[in-house]
Amino acid sequence: MLGLLPLQAARRCRTLKRKAPAMLILLMSAAIAAQNPAVDDRAAILAAVEENLQRQILAPWFPAAVNRERGGFWEDYDERWRPTGDGRLRSIVYQSRLTWVASRVSLLQPAAADAYRKHALHGLDVLENRLWDREHGGFFWQVDARTGEPNGPLAGQKHAYGNAFGIYALSAVHEATQDPRALALARKAFAWLESHAHDGRNGGYWEALDREGRPLSYPSGGR
Repeated sequence: MLGLLPLQAARRCRTLKRKAPAMLILLMSAAIAAQNPAVDDRAAILAAVEENLQRQILAPWFPAAVNRERGGFWEDYDERWRPTGDGRLRSIVYQSRLTWVASRVSLLQPAAADAYRKHALHGLDVLENRLWDREHGGFFWQVDARTGEPNGPLAGQKHAYGNAFGIYALSAVHEATQDPRALALARKAFAWLESHAHDGRNGGYWEALDREGRPLSYPSGGR
């Protein structure tokens, strides 16, 4: 709502500028003040956000999410944050997200940098050695952590959405660790996405592709 106040004030300007310029100035000043709280308020908000990040997000997830037996990160938990199931499946979006988080935390929190860099490299390993298709390129949507073979309801499929997440995570890993594997794989994933998912005829990108990188649906008239 606050974000709309300047726009509303500008619209009112056309009808009120002759009748009540003082009212317009007051309205716009109030909108600006609402969007720029006092320094003390911002500091309090920042402190609350930081505490929530540490206690409610990072502390429950790391290192509990790290699956040291099968690689990658646990994806299912009960209400007490205990991993559930056999920890067998690895999905590109989830694994990329936790890898990205670990990378960013290592850059932004020096005191925790060493631990989170290890978590980031742990994520890199599953992206490179399990989710990446070494035969045809591209990231699978979901795989069996033990074998690296596609599994789940979208077995064998690759998605532009998932590959974009993979690139995003790999870029963060490289920034955080300077590991050349991360940059090399990010470049390969980008090249694969451009080669297979980009629709040169109609523009945009195909979302769902098969294992060999062929779109799973075509518009009238072909690709």
